[in-house]
Amino acid sequence: MSLFYARGRFWARLAQVSHREWPVMGGASVLCETIPLLSDITDASEQLVRAMDLEGCSMVEFRRDAQGQPVLMEVNPRMGGSVGLAIAAGVNFPGLAYDWKLDRTLRETTDYPIGQRLRWLAGDIWNIKAVFENQGDLDVPSRGSALANFLLDFVRSGNQLDGFELDDMGPLVSEIDRAVVRHTLGRLRRVFSRPFGLSTDTRETS
Repeated sequence: MSLFYARGRFWARLAQVSHREWPVMGGASVLCETIPLLSDITDASEQLVRAMDLEGCSMVEFRRDAQGQPVLMEVNPRMGGSVGLAIAAGVNFPGLAYDWKLDRTLRETTDYPIGQRLRWLAGDIWNIKAVFENQGDLDVPSRGSALANFLLDFVRSGNQLDGFELDDMGPLVSEIDRAVVRHTLGRLRRVFSRPFGLSTDTRETS
């Protein structure tokens, strides 16, 4: 739940679900989607924020247990890393924060489209890498299903790439280059720079 609370009232609310994260369990969201304002998490989040008098933007995170009940994980007194999803859905948390700090008129946002999705591509590539390397760990899906979803999400409707703008591809290309391409090339250089046939284990043997 993302909330904006100021001057004794809430000006914006947005609920989202994280489909994939990196690291796989409890990391940053790499694919998230707007969902309805479910009462069991909305009411609890508002009560927490009011009790703490937490003005400005905050994010209250839950996981659901085996019975589907929400379990509080943490309260972050800041905008989430996936704030781009809120902006794409018409909930302008940065704009509210700007107007609030300048003592301008605040305008309430009461609804947003359900099913709006945001994908952080560089993080999603790291997610699929972690899935392949950590089979059997908690929250790690099978390699086949993870790869299928990774590829299908390039064509599923409603998905938006974080940082993707046709008239300005620089940020997205730069991030992929820095976070993925350079790392991959660095690993390849280390692999091919080793003497052929020699083990990387430097421990003495007897």
